[in-house]
Amino acid sequence: MQDSTFPRKRKEPSKDGRFTLRHRSNTGIVMAILCILVTRIEEKQHREAALRKGTFESLLHMLALTPQFALSGLNEAFAAVSIMEHYTNLLPESMRTISGALFFLSFSAANYINTTLANLVYTLTMKDGKIPWLGGKDLNKVTLDKYYFLIGGLTCFNLIYFNVCAYRYLTKKAEITLELKSEDEMQLAA
Repeated sequence: MQDSTFPRKRKEPSKDGRFTLRHRSNTGIVMAILCILVTRIEEKQHREAALRKGTFESLLHMLALTPQFALSGLNEAFAAVSIMEHYTNLLPESMRTISGALFFLSFSAANYINTTLANLVYTLTMKDGKIPWLGGKDLNKVTLDKYYFLIGGLTCFNLIYFNVCAYRYLTKKAEITLELKSEDEMQLAA
């Protein structure tokens, strides 16, 4: 998929002509941000159309969901695969099952955090008799698009946080290379 989508990348000199794990993870996170923004726009259009018509039925065609599902799939194709590859490269061969366990453990933790966030948003936005962002009795009155905006903002923060951590992260191979360079420099100085 990468070679057909990015033919210039094949011509660039690199070890194997592939995107690095960091580039693929960044691409996945950006796809997640785009997915959330598209979902927010779609939800806002759906809500406004339903309020204009005064109906609970969906006025938008099912194919209107295609862009957000396509972006969600691209997010998985880039980010999830690169994370799994990172785990399998990080741990030795004898611990490959641990990498799979860490991968799925991160999904479990994310689901718990998402549930906690949704409950927190519901509780905070329902105060003072306001219409909540999530889970009200009339789904056309809840402002789910604001929740998507919040999630998009958190995902943008995640992108920045990931890049800060990835910039400071050194693999074992990079540490060995740095040690060898410093030893060579000390030998040259002597």
